This record gives sequence, C-alpha cells and structure tokens, in this order.
Amino acid sequence: MIINKYKSQQGLSLVSVLIASSISLILGAIGGPALVGSMEQARIKGVSEEVYFFVREARSQAIASSTNIDMDVKVGIYWCLGLSDQGNCDCNTANSCKVNDLEKTISYTDYPSIVLTDVDLGGDFKAQFDGERGLALNDSGSMKFSSPTLAMRVSLNSLGRTQLCSENGQIGSYQSC
Repeated sequence: MIINKYKSQQGLSLVSVLIASSISLILGAIGGPALVGSMEQARIKGVSEEVYFFVREARSQAIASSTNIDMDVKVGIYWCLGLSDQGNCDCNTANSCKVNDLEKTISYTDYPSIVLTDVDLGGDFKAQFDGERGLALNDSGSMKFSSPTLAMRVSLNSLGRTQLCSENGQIGSYQSC
C-alpha cells in the first residue's frame, strides 16, 4: 500500500487572499477619485449640452412656426428652463410651458448636484426668440451651471446663437470662457 504524503490543496492560501485584496484596495484608492471626477464632469457637460440644444431648438421652432418663442429661466438649486409659444410661462408649473401643445422643460431633477448659479438674460431671466429670424434681441446673455468643482456657461448672443465654454477646469474639448 502506497501512502500519498502530499494531499491535494483545495482553495486559496491566506497569503494569496491578502495579496489579492491589498492590490484591489490600492487600485480602488487610486481609481475611486478619478471615477467620481469623471462622473461629475459628465453631469456638468450633459446639462450644458442639453441646455445648449434646448436654446437652439427654441430658435429653430420660432423660425419654423413664424411665432415668437419665450424661454423662462428659474435660478438656484431648484432651477428649470421652459419654452412657450403662448407667451410667458412658469417652468415650475406643470403644463405651463408648451410649444405646439408639447411640454418643453428642463429641470434640476434630471441633474442632481448641478446648480444654475448665474443668469444674465436681459435682466429678467427670460429670453424671446422672434418668429421672423430667430433673433434674441435685448435678451442676449448667459447661464452658468455649476457642480461642486466644475462650471460651464451657455451663452446666447443677440443673433440667437449659442455657445458653450468651461468656467474652471478643462471639461472635454470646450474652451475656457
């Protein structure tokens, strides 16, 4: 009868488990902040781009329908933007901001931790695109969206054209303001 001195090993040794867990902890410590930073950058970029296209849609809709389109802006933590082809609207009120009977609003609920901190649109937090040429006469200005460490600005000139820029820190390929 032959006796096997070496029994087959099953499972992992304590040393191999410790090595694997320490490597994963080190990678987590290095990669965690980068992941949080990239998520914040994606949020601020996302809201800025959505507002950029929202303003462009307002201008296009004004020209296409030959109707003035009003944009209402509310500032702060509970910010919102709304479009209306029926005159002034309140973007905090459901079904108040409609274009062609479709509600047109953007709000803070879709972008947690993003704040609309600075609005300068003709002094009244509103802009109007004329139905003839899509101009935003007397309503040019900008809106600044901020996260804890980043900020982007959406600018509107009197011709109704929009532009995006980064307030602090490089965000994607956007130029500094």
